[in-house]
Amino acid sequence: MPTEVLAGFTDALITLPPQQQDPWQPVTSADWHRDSDGAARSPDSMCHIELRPLSEFSGRSSWHVETCEPGDGQFPGPRIWHAYFNEDVPAHLVGSFLTALADRSPLPRGMYDRTGHYSAVQAPSPLRPQQVVDAHTARIESLRARARSAHRQQTKPAPTPSKAHTAQPAPRR
Repeated sequence: MPTEVLAGFTDALITLPPQQQDPWQPVTSADWHRDSDGAARSPDSMCHIELRPLSEFSGRSSWHVETCEPGDGQFPGPRIWHAYFNEDVPAHLVGSFLTALADRSPLPRGMYDRTGHYSAVQAPSPLRPQQVVDAHTARIESLRARARSAHRQQTKPAPTPSKAHTAQPAPRR
């Protein structure tokens, strides 16, 4: 699984969830082919997402994401990777995962790096090495700031009720 997709999921763990949004939105915005059965397929047909409804056997709905090598048209090729989310995973985390998955930005990899799939198109990056380091540093600083902000919001003390009468110490006798 590309680290950028996994990072989309883990980054969402440290932020407060946004207002409830449709997890399918990033996929449909990226022109994935969506059918009426709760499934979507990437434009190159290598990735398939399915929201399986509640069943009498499992009792829970679940998200299944699978990436396979291109097949012969009728059947997919061998699996490259897959992910599974049950109903306990909040919708904003699934949405963050799908947003990162549907992102069309090139994945930065070293030229001839073996971490990519052989079908990936490789092209030299226009970025200088320092620009890559700076972008990574900026991302980490942004995550730290978001984590601190979320932590502050969770640990804010509850407002104290105003006291109508302040207690005076009893006079000593």
